[in-house]
Amino acid sequence: MNYKKYILTAMLAFSTMLLVACGGFDYDDMTHIDDFSELSTYDETGEPYLIYYYLPQCPACQDLFDDIADYYQNHQDKIPMVLSYQTTGESPAPVSHVPSIVVMQDGEVLDGPIVGVAPIQALFEDIIAETYTP
Repeated sequence: MNYKKYILTAMLAFSTMLLVACGGFDYDDMTHIDDFSELSTYDETGEPYLIYYYLPQCPACQDLFDDIADYYQNHQDKIPMVLSYQTTGESPAPVSHVPSIVVMQDGEVLDGPIVGVAPIQALFEDIIAETYTP
């Protein structure tokens, strides 16, 4: 009889861990711009930054989410990233597909749009390895 209690406890613990792991961090936890005019704040720093264009329902964007979350949580010190979804105003780059990233500095496009899962992953790898040069 006691083994049922242990199995139930183990299943409950596993379910809790799974919920915490899957439900902890999402796009809403990352910095978004509502209007492209907000980029002036980033331009004033004189440092490069990334704009990530996405749609929540986009399958490729969903495939890239773990990479975006990892970069956002662990590598913002290299080149900061802001997200663009339903952003108003004039985009600094002609982005027609998602997922896309544009590298910006001082109001100018340094690189991009970089479109697609594999090219964005490669960009992150280069930035993290400190081998990226726009």
